[in-house]
Amino acid sequence: MNINLNVKERILDVNGSDIHVVEQGEGPAVLLLHGFPDSWYLWRHQIPVLAEAGYRVIAPDQRGFGESDKPAEKGAYLMPALLDDILGVLDELDVKQTYIAAHDWGAIVGWMLAGMYPKKVKR
Repeated sequence: MNINLNVKERILDVNGSDIHVVEQGEGPAVLLLHGFPDSWYLWRHQIPVLAEAGYRVIAPDQRGFGESDKPAEKGAYLMPALLDDILGVLDELDVKQTYIAAHDWGAIVGWMLAGMYPKKVKR
């Protein structure tokens, strides 16, 4: 399979942390949340397919993974901080509502996002 990884990478300052984000495509947003111990690269096969299908794909390295900050204190990894990171990413990218695809630990974050902020999540 020929994978087009012509992605846009950037570091966003979110809640005082640097969060690495990969984007590709235009259209309705799709947020991809990786699991443990992965990074955005877990989604390397899905990103170009979703972008070609007309979506704006957003794949952050969650806190503690990939090229995002890795705070030393355990409390930095509690669910409120993880949710605030994702909400901050969506705000920084001016995403009002998103689809979510999530795996493993990312699924827990995705479920919490959908449950606590249902207006942010389309499906």
